[in-house]
Amino acid sequence: MVALDEIERSLATKKIDIAVNIHSFPECRLEAIEWWVSRLARSHVKHFMVNCESQKLQTDDQKDFSPILERHGYRLLAREPKYRDPVIQKYAIAPDHYFFFELH
Repeated sequence: MVALDEIERSLATKKIDIAVNIHSFPECRLEAIEWWVSRLARSHVKHFMVNCESQKLQTDDQKDFSPILERHGYRLLAREPKYRDPVIQKYAIAPDHYFFFELH
């Protein structure tokens, strides 16, 4: 975890292998997602995991943010529901989805 006012220095001085975003991208504007993903790609963060409530990478106002990841070189390696049983996934509390990307 890095404080926002220290992000540029931290990315410039540390090798980061994986970044994780849990539930915040859907709450963001596309410009904010673009800002974050551009910094990760510029710093060569190899893997990136995104956790969303939706089966799609979209903001709460239904804007698809997968093109941002693709534009910065992140390719989807895996997408998994939180629960493997489809009935549980449909009716359980917080039926999230996990998206795992790799920088190419």
